[in-house]
This record gives sequence, C-alpha cells and structure tokens, in this order.
Amino acid sequence: MVIARIATVALIGCFAATPANSDMLRDWYISAGLGWDHADRVTFENGALLEIDRRGYRPNAALGAKFGENWRVELNGSIQENTPEILYLPSAPLEVNPDERDVLRASSLMANVLRDIPIGIAWRPYVGVGIGVTNLEYRLSETETRVSPRIDFVDDESTTLAFQLIGGFTVPITRRLDLAAVYRYWKAPSPDLEDVNGADLDIDHTVHSVWLHLRYHAPNAGVFKTPAPRRKPLRGFYVETAIGGSFSEDSDIRDREIVLDAYELGPTVTAALGYAWRNRWRFELEGQYRTNEVELVDFRQPVGEDPADGHVKSYSLMANVIHQFSPGSSVRPFFGIGYGFVHGSFDVDVFGVCRSRVCGPEFSFKHVDDDANTTAFQLMAGFDVAVTPRATFTADYRWWRTYHFKMQQPDGSPYEAYLQNRSITVGLRYSLGGER
Repeated sequence: MVIARIATVALIGCFAATPANSDMLRDWYISAGLGWDHADRVTFENGALLEIDRRGYRPNAALGAKFGENWRVELNGSIQENTPEILYLPSAPLEVNPDERDVLRASSLMANVLRDIPIGIAWRPYVGVGIGVTNLEYRLSETETRVSPRIDFVDDESTTLAFQLIGGFTVPITRRLDLAAVYRYWKAPSPDLEDVNGADLDIDHTVHSVWLHLRYHAPNAGVFKTPAPRRKPLRGFYVETAIGGSFSEDSDIRDREIVLDAYELGPTVTAALGYAWRNRWRFELEGQYRTNEVELVDFRQPVGEDPADGHVKSYSLMANVIHQFSPGSSVRPFFGIGYGFVHGSFDVDVFGVCRSRVCGPEFSFKHVDDDANTTAFQLMAGFDVAVTPRATFTADYRWWRTYHFKMQQPDGSPYEAYLQNRSITVGLRYSLGGER
C-alpha cells in the first residue's frame, strides 16, 4: 500500500509539473468513453477456480496535457466490472453458483505516460504505461433457493497497487475533437483479499479491455497540428487484411436445456478482395477466422453450471456490401452488411458434471467434438483513415451470427448450436486502382 501511494504521488507530481513549462490553458485535454472488460480466470491459493463473464459497457475518463513534441501525461479514472459465473472447489469437490448480486469491481485512478507515433496523414497510433491505485471489490456467494438462504463465500475489498499497458490510435473528427480507440492490459497483483473465514485468497486480478473515447482538446493539445486533408477517392480493386478481438455470446443448444456459456476473449483475422465502385459503394469477398475458448457449460437445473475446457472455431467466406460516407475525406465512416458460408468446429470437454453439488473426475466426459457447415450474416460499422494516397487504415465493429450447426455428440445424439459474435478489428487496405 505504501509503495502504491508513493508511485502514484510521484507520477501525479510529474503530471502536474511537466505542463508548468508550457501554457496549461493551451495544452490540456479531456476525454470520456465506454468499453468492454474481460477478466482472466482467477485461481485461488487453495486451488479453487473462478470463471468470469463480461458485464456490459463500463465508463472511462481522463484529464491530460501535452508536453514535448509527441508526449502526453494524464490522470485516468475507470470502473471495471465483471460477473462471477462459477466457483469450483476441486479439493472439496464442490461448485458454487454466484447470484445476480455478486460482482467483481475495480475502481481505479491511474497516472499514464503516453507516446504518440507520427505515422500517416490522419491517424496517430500511441503506446503508454500507467500506474495507480484501485479499489478492488469481490462479492461471491451461493445462489439463494427456496430451501437455503444466500451463503457468502467472499465479501471483501482492498485498495491496492495496479498497473496497465496501453496501445491505441487517434483520428481527428473536427479541429478540436478526436476519436481514440485503445486496448489496455490492466493488472492488480496480489490484492489483500480474504474469504468470510479470514483466509488469504492470494490471487491476481487481470483485465483486458477495449475502449472508445471522445477527446476534446485545447488548441495546442491535439496530436494533429492541422485538420486532416481531403483526398480524392480511388476506384477499382483493393486488398485488405485486419485483426482484432472477438466476444462470443452464450450459445443455446436447440431443443436442449444446455448453454455454452462464458466464452474467453478470442482472436479474429480477416482478409478481403474488393472493388470500389463509384464514390460511395464497395463490394468484397472476405475470409474470416474466429476462435473462442469455452469456460462453462450450463446444464440448467438440477445440474447447473460446470467448468469446461475446449474451443469453438469458425472459418467463413462472406460477401459484403459497404456504403462509404464522406468518400473524399481522410476520415470516412462506413456501414455494411454481409452474408456467407461458415464451417464451424466444436471441441468441448466438461470439467465435471456434478451430482448433488459434488464433482469429480468420474463425471468428466467429452461434451461435443464435431464440425458442420451453415450460413451466417453480419452487420459492420466503422471508419477508414488515410495513411498514404493508396494505403488506408480501417477500424470496425461487427455483429456476426450463424444459423444452427447440425452436429452429433459422442453418444450419437443430435446437437444443434449457433454462434453469435461481437468483434472489433483494425487493419490496412491497399488500393490497386486509380483516382475517379
């Protein structure tokens, strides 16, 4: 705790002192945004495993100042929340299903040092590090039923040191308003948390998050010295590749009381060949790859949730139609729809199907190991940013959903599941054509 205070005070002092060499009224900026949080699986000292799911959009805000040519310092406040899904106690062996009142919450104040990288016409990637203090709150309990009250297992909080690694990019919207997208790896090592019996939990709490920010800055605090120049649109063929992160939603199994639950954050990779037609339309064939690990299988009552180990992979070929806004600008929003074919592979082992809340290796089994084909559709929204006259940086959000894959379980029983995925990707497009 003392180390956390010293480190934070030192960085805050740096933040306050550095802009004193310039005009604070000209170099400040403020930002606010929303993002997704994904917390890693937590392993307790006694071997217990806590599986964690996402909990919706969370806020993030910062007050910063520019110094030097491409450096910034800022104070960053954020709230990160995640939903505890299942606490598995292999030494008992028991499993505990938290209820809707349980939460893992981290409220943080971080001091960040950021470096903008001057690349391209109208976008600026940046990297940074941060350190600060966080109030970490853990509430875990057994679900209340008609015959048993709510039983607390952990209800504690700790103020501790945290650090984060930052990578993102900035694009201009107006002369004083920018849009920033950022990934943060955030970690609170060894917080002082105890269970209701006073035993030390001895855990690390790690969160991966993706945020979108609007940043309003004073005249000299922006990362761009002049507004982004306009650019003549290019027609003809282009190639594009992108990479990003995907968040799979819970997958219901048709006609069965089973749900593939609490997927891990996974990678998404795309490659496309397209044609830019007229000023505002693009058509493309796009190949996609996605994979997500499955953390839980929910068998509903009376079995409940059980830990799982395995993955779901998909390979798809999509035909997309994209409408481009402001085609002559350096920053160009777009919207698109797509439809195509998907090959899916499901390989999931259940950690232990429990009877009367008792789990053991004798109940373990292969849940599904099969693959099938189906179709999918997607909605896309994003923006392009000029890097060179032919190269374009692109970032987008996608909602992607398949129809049911028709498969079989190892015992031959039918197994039909769909996939629903939300992803954020960034990439580069290179035009092979000429000016219109």
